Amino acid sequence: MMQVYEDKRLSLSALSSKKIAVLGFGSQGRAQALNLKDSGLTVCIGLRAKSRSHTTAKNLGFQVWDIATAVMRSDIILVLLPDEAHPDVFQKEILPHWHPSKILGFAHGFSIVFKTIGLPKNSKYFLLAPKGPGYLVREKFLEGSGVAAAVAWGQAEIKSIALAYGKAIGATRALLFKTTFEEEVFSNLFSEQCVLPGGINEILKKGFEVLVEAGISPLMAYFECFYKLPFVADFLQKKGFSGTAQSISPIATYGALSQGPFIIDASTKHRMKVILQNIKKGTFAKSWLKEYQKGQPHFRKLLEQEKNHPLEKFIKQKLSY
Repeated sequence: MMQVYEDKRLSLSALSSKKIAVLGFGSQGRAQALNLKDSGLTVCIGLRAKSRSHTTAKNLGFQVWDIATAVMRSDIILVLLPDEAHPDVFQKEILPHWHPSKILGFAHGFSIVFKTIGLPKNSKYFLLAPKGPGYLVREKFLEGSGVAAAVAWGQAEIKSIALAYGKAIGATRALLFKTTFEEEVFSNLFSEQCVLPGGINEILKKGFEVLVEAGISPLMAYFECFYKLPFVADFLQKKGFSGTAQSISPIATYGALSQGPFIIDASTKHRMKVILQNIKKGTFAKSWLKEYQKGQPHFRKLLEQEKNHPLEKFIKQKLSY
């Protein structure tokens, strides 16, 4: 049974006397740091030497330090840097200044599950994983609501810290639910690769290609295979599958229900299972870390292919529609 934590039953008292360092000031780092600050907590920012976020963070009222100094001066350290940067940062800037009383926080369990960092003996750590991008974490907080998040902790003694953190960034205003580090990592990587955005992106591109290759104008193919996406997603969010089916024309519903499974069939599900197993075995993690260490040549090639896809070019030309 899913464990859910209600906002009204939680307090920030476990964090009130703590000094919090947010390492990184990207999408999640910026949003979470601002929400913590607006919740009345003591927050500083730790940035790498070449970070371009120093001025931005200072202008938003934060004390900004190098990572080592931020670690030394704080009780709770939120590691909101890219996962692939964790090993080097831990080795050079966190471990030399570590103390058993400090607590680590993560927004993704990659480094813990795949053991890419050498955690100090008897270290304490938790996971708070928002189920939405940083800009929404901040936007919803300012509106008085929040973005749902998953929470886990490595040690029972810091449960109150993890839950208070979820409240401080606004997650409990939406939904804060218990998970495990493994469940969060496996499901998140699977979704990214097979569903959102991986599977959806490929369906959109292939649909566009088929129509254009059949002589349909790129403009019409764009509207049919891409433009309607947010409207359909909105229907699905609000009404579910059956509600959406009842909200569109009978011919559209019949076509979708009868032909959709021909496209996404049992063989697709089988390949999804293979991808999930590769994630669980650590095959994908090893592949990504190796790619990162080599300077990301294959990744850059994939990004270039994405940038040059006919639908991508058409989207940029027609963004005003």
